[in-house]
Amino acid sequence: MLKKGIQNYFISLKHFFTPLGTMFLGIMIGVSILVPGIYAAFTDLINDIKNLGSTLNLDFTILWNTLWDKILALDWNMPSEALEVLFSKDWMNQTLYEILSTLLGTDFEVFQTQIAASIENFTSAIVAYCIVFFVWWILGYIAGYILIRFLIRRTIAKRGIWKYIVSIGFSSILSVAMVVLLAFLYLLWKPSIFISFVCILGITGMFSLLLSYLVYGRGIVKLKHIVNVKNIGLYLLTSLLIFLIALAFSLIAAAINTLLGIFVALSLFEIAFLVISMNADSYVKEMTNHAQIEIMDSF
Repeated sequence: MLKKGIQNYFISLKHFFTPLGTMFLGIMIGVSILVPGIYAAFTDLINDIKNLGSTLNLDFTILWNTLWDKILALDWNMPSEALEVLFSKDWMNQTLYEILSTLLGTDFEVFQTQIAASIENFTSAIVAYCIVFFVWWILGYIAGYILIRFLIRRTIAKRGIWKYIVSIGFSSILSVAMVVLLAFLYLLWKPSIFISFVCILGITGMFSLLLSYLVYGRGIVKLKHIVNVKNIGLYLLTSLLIFLIALAFSLIAAAINTLLGIFVALSLFEIAFLVISMNADSYVKEMTNHAQIEIMDSF
């Protein structure tokens, strides 16, 4: 199981660019909405301020360049923290408030209430456009997940429609049962969450092998040959090694460029998760094929 599971992951890496492609498609659609949206929000902000009085004059370029300098001043050595600050509505409100008070001088004090309302409308629009952008990014990622799931499934453990329905039914029931059990234990004794975390690793392996047996091996191989301590341990070890391989490649990419590391990690871990979820099927199908060959040879 160990060798086959690792082999399945490396074979599946041929689909590495599939989730990247669908992600970038989603990002491109998101950007096509975000950029015009930001421009329109800036234009509305400037027009709102200009309409307050004839003495008010605000240049788009100056406002944008000043805001951009503030954005560049964030600590981009920590990208996640910088993005968290950047997409904070409070930070955007405060930054624009400071910029406009400097650019407009005494006029800002006269129309402070109206300008504050315009800033609020601007930041609300920016947040909305950013949400749309991330939604498209996520949709692109999900599209990649669905597509490579089909491609990897076809390579590792192809299923017919009936086996697919049975698998979905059993996995749903087992997943709900496990969640309910863990929640119940947590309510009884909160420290059990740590014990449950360890147990869930073993339970996941057991359920994966049991489900694969019910779908592929029932009536062909014995249950004890599939669901046993050795196989559960090998399944968990294989899963751990696959995640470590994905992590190692991601860290190498991140060492070259942080943004590159993020996209590489998203693709590698998506493939890792899918392969791990199908490794039990791959193992049981292999055992089933061997058993059927032995039966044919016996005649």
